[in-house]
Amino acid sequence: MAENKQRAIVGLRLVKTNWFLYSTQFNEESWKINSADEYEAKKIHRDPNGTVIWEEDYYYSGRTFLFPPDKGTDWENVTVNYDYTKHLLTVSYVGVDPSITRLFGGSGPIIQMTNNMSIADEILKKWGISKL
Repeated sequence: MAENKQRAIVGLRLVKTNWFLYSTQFNEESWKINSADEYEAKKIHRDPNGTVIWEEDYYYSGRTFLFPPDKGTDWENVTVNYDYTKHLLTVSYVGVDPSITRLFGGSGPIIQMTNNMSIADEILKKWGISKL
């Protein structure tokens, strides 16, 4: 939680006192909003001294789709990654909603990427999910 001030500046989800630290392995923390959640809400990767190198926030729409076609289903989601060493933000979308893939300038399904946080905000608003 010591890094929450920096997270707020970047626009990342804050780690709250009631969150559940699900696992720590190889300097990587996996956080859930509560212990009953199926998926993690955030991963934080630290160097051996405890300094954050990168972190990712995960948001799920609750919808599934075939990924790749005819190979099984996957959850539609948005990932926000911030690399503290490069000061680089990446927003990724995994899904097939054409109204969302167009936000990334793409027309095809599955994985789209950008460094524009406002796109993540727009998708989350569409899904009725609060970013923070």
